[in-house]
Amino acid sequence: MCEYAVGRRYLNARTRAPLTLRYIGALPGLDSTWLGVEYDDPTRGKHSGEYNSVQFFRCHPGAGAFIKYSSASLPLVEGADLVAALEDRYGGLEGEGANGREGADVVLLGDSRIVVEAPGMRDVVRRIGRLERLREVGFENEWVSRLGGSERQRIVLKQRLKGVRALDLSRNLIATWSDVGDIASHLTGLRVLILNHSRIQDVSSIASEEQKRLRDCFSTVSELHLGKSALSWAEAVDVASLFPSLETLFLNHNSDIVTLSPRHDQNVKAAMARLKVLSIDGCGVDSWSNVACGLSALPSLTTAQLSELGIRSISPRGSAPAFPYLTGLTLVDTHISMWADIDRLDDWTSGRLQKLRISCAGCEDGVPKQNTDPLRMSGDVRSDRPLLIAKLAALKSLNGSNVTSAERWDSELFYIHYVDRLPAAERDAWGRYTELIQKHDVGPKAPPLKVSSNLKSKMISKSAPDRH
Repeated sequence: MCEYAVGRRYLNARTRAPLTLRYIGALPGLDSTWLGVEYDDPTRGKHSGEYNSVQFFRCHPGAGAFIKYSSASLPLVEGADLVAALEDRYGGLEGEGANGREGADVVLLGDSRIVVEAPGMRDVVRRIGRLERLREVGFENEWVSRLGGSERQRIVLKQRLKGVRALDLSRNLIATWSDVGDIASHLTGLRVLILNHSRIQDVSSIASEEQKRLRDCFSTVSELHLGKSALSWAEAVDVASLFPSLETLFLNHNSDIVTLSPRHDQNVKAAMARLKVLSIDGCGVDSWSNVACGLSALPSLTTAQLSELGIRSISPRGSAPAFPYLTGLTLVDTHISMWADIDRLDDWTSGRLQKLRISCAGCEDGVPKQNTDPLRMSGDVRSDRPLLIAKLAALKSLNGSNVTSAERWDSELFYIHYVDRLPAAERDAWGRYTELIQKHDVGPKAPPLKVSSNLKSKMISKSAPDRH
């Protein structure tokens, strides 16, 4: 009889590649029992769950394969349980060595007062004592699949690991959110949960009563990492609904996230009511409209990380709602290159953007391509810095460096001179140009101002009023 269960996760016994079991049974014209699997890495697959044009299971395109079952040499390997992994690293959870005499490798046998030599006992006691001091625990690449352990071990784990604040279970074999909930419920102080490279069941398949239990299990978790977990945005919203205290969500490199539009039956504002930080770096989004529809629906969002996306321009906001509280943005390795896009970004954030990290994907080894178009960013962070500062009135930090009042003053003067070189018909539409010539009392056709050679950012030499 086959020892495996459909829906559970295993390692291929030969290649150690993680997979999810999707089918157990016969294949037409072939002897024996066959296992239909979906590999986490689609390049290891051979098809999409079909055999001789018959569909036996569903999976991501190209990620499926069939493996012949043999009871003599089992083709799949189960994952480890968390209790066993903890004991392998730190010793027995129940601390059997707690009665050892200080300074000696001995142990008392219960209340018998019989002393027995136990080489290495001091090391066991030392490791056991570390459990209460643990704040971060990581089991990445250890293929944890469940909580495990006896009832007594679970009780002790809950008592001794209540100080743990962060748990990393990346590259796991966990199949269900119920298994994750069982683990989280035994770490009562948990704040950060890292589950990168996961393949966990869709939340939509979980019964409502179980979803309620899971919300209690995850009630303390405020930061969640689900990078490279084959999630769509709709699936991510479902997951977020299980974490009532969620404030930070990392969804990096999920290629199935191509839009931030939810399903018609989802309430994003309720599911992500407290979310302040969202990262979708490296996801499949390739248009600004597919980002804007989602960000504007998040009522508490203050920071968005949108690096390594295929977005090439920022569309005008028009009558669309602005991002209500967004003040921080990351656009590293961006394809956005026109200065008009920065003006539109300022409009989308209602002029409140305070922190920006930006770099151009067109740069090779940090060197920007030759650019002679004044309407296009150069790609050089030093050359573009004064114009970015001038365009974004609320900016306080650019690429990790604070913007001082003196730098802003010089940047705005440089900006005016830069725009003065453009045809007159284009100047009024160039961001804050009209506003700044009024602020600095500089005529729109003023002669070029002298550039100070000792300022790396090529700011303009003009005396600024005293600023305190």
